[in-house]
Amino acid sequence: MLKFNQVACFEALKAEIKVVIVKLQKIFLEEAKSGMRTPEGAESLELGQIEELANYFSAQIIGGAYASMDNYGTGSRMSLEENPALDDYKNSDLWNPARKGDGIVGRPEGQYTNIFGETQYSSGRKEGELLEIKYPPSPPSFAIETALRWIVADGTLQKEINNIVRNFDMSRFISTH
Repeated sequence: MLKFNQVACFEALKAEIKVVIVKLQKIFLEEAKSGMRTPEGAESLELGQIEELANYFSAQIIGGAYASMDNYGTGSRMSLEENPALDDYKNSDLWNPARKGDGIVGRPEGQYTNIFGETQYSSGRKEGELLEIKYPPSPPSFAIETALRWIVADGTLQKEINNIVRNFDMSRFISTH
C-alpha cells in the first residue's frame, strides 16, 4: 500500500517557494534601486517582511519619503494619475494648505510637519508663492513599477516558479507502509 504525506509535501513546497520569494524580493529591490533618479531615493528603499497569509506569500519593499518623491516626482512635475497615495497625502496635515495647484509654494506662518516627519516653522512671508526656482520639481522615475514590470516581463518570475515545479521531488513524501 502506498501512502502520500500531503501535509509534509505541501509544507516542503511552501518552504521552497519562500526561498524563491526571498530571492525575487532581493532582485526586485536591486532593480528598483537602480531605476531611481536620486541616491537618496535608492538609499531609502529596503527589504520589508515576507508574510504568509492563507497559503499566499506577500513580500514587501519599503521606501521612505525620498523613494516616494523619486518614484512619483515632486511639485509641478509629479505624477498625478499614477500615485496611489497622493489623495491621502493631499488630505493629510502634511500637505501645504497654501498649495492650490501642484507647484511647490510657500507655507502659511506657523509650525508644520514636513514629509520626513520633522517639525518645521514657516514665517509665512512666501505663503502661496511659487518656490520651484529654489526647489526644482522633479519628474517621476517610476522605478518601482518598472522593476515590477521587468521581473514579470523578462520571465524571471515564471522561470523561478517553473524551476520549483520541475525540480520538486514529490517522491520523498510517498511511503510503502
